[in-house]
Amino acid sequence: MFQLKNIWLALTIALSACAQTSEPAADAQPVGGFQQCPAQRPQMCTMDYNPVCAIRDAVVQPTFDLKTYSNGCSACSDAKVTGYFLGACKNQ
Repeated sequence: MFQLKNIWLALTIALSACAQTSEPAADAQPVGGFQQCPAQRPQMCTMDYNPVCAIRDAVVQPTFDLKTYSNGCSACSDAKVTGYFLGACKNQ
């Protein structure tokens, strides 16, 4: 009986750790074509080429700039970027 309680306790602890939620992965597919950058910016990124069109806060508010980055991670490592769309920017 004692061993069964220990197994039940260990199982309960293990499953409760799985129930915690976290932010979506950086490479998650965006909903509606837009991917918002996470609050914690990436420190290192891979060098793969999967272009994205990033929305950057401009110096003059409330305007914004569009800039093509090599991938979403590279875009979000720029503190001025709020998010991005898949694919290179059209008017650049």
